[in-house]
Amino acid sequence: MNDTWTTYFDHGWMISVLPPNEPPAQPPLILLHGLSGDEHSVKPLVLHFKRNRWMLSPRGVVSASEGGFAWSAARTRDQAGFAIAMQALSQEWTNLQLLLGITSNNADLLGFSQGAAFASLLLLQYPDWIRNIAILSGFVPTLDATFTPPSLAGHKIFISHGTEDERIPFSDSQQSSILLSSLGADVTFCKSNTRHKIGAYCVQQLEGFFC
Repeated sequence: MNDTWTTYFDHGWMISVLPPNEPPAQPPLILLHGLSGDEHSVKPLVLHFKRNRWMLSPRGVVSASEGGFAWSAARTRDQAGFAIAMQALSQEWTNLQLLLGITSNNADLLGFSQGAAFASLLLLQYPDWIRNIAILSGFVPTLDATFTPPSLAGHKIFISHGTEDERIPFSDSQQSSILLSSLGADVTFCKSNTRHKIGAYCVQQLEGFFC
């Protein structure tokens, strides 16, 4: 059994990769860390996930002012602020398919905090590429006035948020859930009495969501 993550430097990206232990039965899972994180930050959440898919953990494209990396400037709350990262990751996906021999044309996303906001925008921008996503302690950023959200029928979304979150209000997830459900997504909402992290029960539910 191969439980070793391998780090690749590809087209300017630093990406940590864990290959499947069996022929892939699910699309690759891309892990998106939060503000000031890096390619290792979200790995503990997938420690017990079934190894029937590629797991790809890229480092954010922006250097965070407090150290670490990010997908946009701190406190970004709008779609435009993530535009550069969205385009860059969509291009790197094609490179990774060639580099790793990935045959799936779809990917699932797991994002925490700012990475969760980024994940929600990637789904809305690329619904034919992104299949299911997990939004952990995050939110859907304000969409551009000229952007028409697509139908999300057939997509599944897992949302987890702590009721005592001191960084991103719990109400942000509630509003995001309403929006994504209105677009046709199958939304699962898990709340916990925690601060800015995912509670133990929601971790269990997360594992089931991506099995």
